[in-house]
This record gives sequence, structure tokens and C-alpha cells, in this order.
Amino acid sequence: MKDQRPSAILAFESSCDETAIALVEEGGRVVFQHLSSQIEIHRKYGGVVPEVASRAHFAVLDDLLSRSLADLARWDGRLVGVAATKGPGLIGPLIVGSACAEGLSLSKAVSFAGVHHLRGHLASVLLDESLAGATLKERAEELFPAWVVLASGGHTQVMAVEKDLSCRLLAETADDAAGECFDKSAKLMGLPYPGGPEIERLAMLVTSPPDLERARLFSLELPRPRSEEGFSFSGLKTAIRLKLQKHPERLEDPAFAWAVQDAICESLVAGMKRAYKKHAPSFPSKTWLFCGGVAANKTLRARLEMWAARERVVLRVPPLKYCTDNAAMIGAAAWVQAPQFALASCEARIPL
Repeated sequence: MKDQRPSAILAFESSCDETAIALVEEGGRVVFQHLSSQIEIHRKYGGVVPEVASRAHFAVLDDLLSRSLADLARWDGRLVGVAATKGPGLIGPLIVGSACAEGLSLSKAVSFAGVHHLRGHLASVLLDESLAGATLKERAEELFPAWVVLASGGHTQVMAVEKDLSCRLLAETADDAAGECFDKSAKLMGLPYPGGPEIERLAMLVTSPPDLERARLFSLELPRPRSEEGFSFSGLKTAIRLKLQKHPERLEDPAFAWAVQDAICESLVAGMKRAYKKHAPSFPSKTWLFCGGVAANKTLRARLEMWAARERVVLRVPPLKYCTDNAAMIGAAAWVQAPQFALASCEARIPL
């Protein structure tokens, strides 16, 4: 008689400053996720220190694994595999998490899959329970092919993505990533790490018409990308630095934070529009996905929703809790990705 219990993959994520373990069922249910963030550790440095991050992953992994194995023992299902992020990311943290995951797969006598971190972000959209499809693969077949905007601390790109998570790069940043621009701009403003949420927090204080009018007076000139369909954020960061040198009173000013957020959002949306205009004839999909850590920004989400309504395209974003680095998205990617995309070794830089 066929075993009717749900099947699941135990997934590990440790590419940067989050250590996470999640159990993801074939049907898309996240049975549990245990996550430890290093934000408080790195805040005093103003950014992630790789060696410190490696030691922090090592320090918390035993506890996370013990809790995960206890939950796994209580779960009534079949463990069919283990997965872990193999790159891109900080090489030390990658080795810590993936070595533990591979050892566990051997002890449990199940298969192991190395996952590309960015494919994890692509798959995060599939964790939306409102999607049709009884399994993650069925959700992927329903959703893809699709345009994907992936915006994070290290990446800003537009891709054409298929149901097996194969990707074709259509546009990318020529310099800084959108998330990096948020974080570095916040640092220039004297705000704590991570900077993106801090800028958003301050910008949301601008609500009255007089405050909004004042914020618009601080508008920043948008950088011109080097390519017709690409992105550029380096010039914007320089413009912010020069403005603050001339007007130091704008440090931690909500109106200036609003202007910074507005400029980053507008640069990102403008790059999307250019890519869509150029590549739409050869890639006629009407579905857009927005993922990566920057997808957690509520203002940017709202702006993209307005753009999608005007263009009559479908826009989907991951549940908020799966926008930033997490293990559930790695498990989802392991279920969906084509076998040839499984990574064998840890690499700091791995193209999609």
C-alpha cells in the first residue's frame, strides 16, 4: 500500500547573516522554520563582517538543529531529502550550513541538493498559499514563464524564468544593487544597520501634506544607466552623500529619507519599464514576480502594483516573511528546480 503521508525536504540557509532551517512539504506547507538573525551582532560594524558571521553561524547551528530534529520527530510525514544554499554568498557561512546539511542527509540516508541562493528567492513566490496547484511543482507550472525582478543587497536584475527555475538574464545593475543603495544611503544618514528598513521607517513618518511637500523639495536626480535596459544606483548614492555634506541637518530627517526611498524606488521601476519595452516582443508573458529582500519595502510594492495595473500585467510578490533570507525558500527551490541546477560545491559567486 502506498504511503499517504506528506513528503518534505529539510532545508538550510546560511549564505550571509541569517542561519535558518525549515521543513517544506511537497504541497508547499512550511511545517516549521527556525531562524537566527545576526543583525544585532553586525550592527556595531555597520555591515556584515564575514569572519564574525561564520563564527556566529557555527555558534547557533547546534541549537537550531536540535530544535529542528525535535520538530521533525513529531511530524507525521516522510523526509525525502535535505537541501542547503551552496552560493552565492560568504564562503565561510556557506560551508558551515551546507556541511551540516550534507552530514545530516548521510545520517538520514536521503538525497542532498545544493541550491543557488537566487533560485531560492525565485521560488519564494511559490510559498504563497493563494496560488493554485496542489504541489509546488504544479504552482510553478501555473505561474511560469514569468518576468522576475530580483532586488536584494547584492543583486538587481530582470530575468525571464521558466517553471524549472531556468533563467535568462534580461537586465541588471551596472554598479550597486538596490538593497546596497538603501543600506549605504542609510549609513550616510547616520542610521543603524540594516539601513533599508530604517529608511522605510523614517519615510513612513511623512504623512501630512506640508511634510510631503517638503520631502518633494529634497528630490534627487536619478542616475542614467549605462545600458538602455539596465539599472544604476552608484550615482544616486554619490548624490545623497553630496547633499548631506552640504546640508548636514538632513541627517535622520524623515523628509530626506522619503526623498531617498522615492529615488531608489523610481530608479528600480524605471529600469523595469525599459527592460519590459525592449524584451516584451520576444518574451510575451504577462506575469511579473518581485522577490528578494527589497521586496519587503511596502512603498515599492505599492508602486509596482500601480504600474502593473496600468500595464495590465499580473504582479506577484512572496509573503512578507519569505522576502528576506530564509530556509523555506531554499526548500521550495529544491522541490522545483531541474536536477542539473543542483550545486556540488560552495562558491562565493555563481552565475544563474
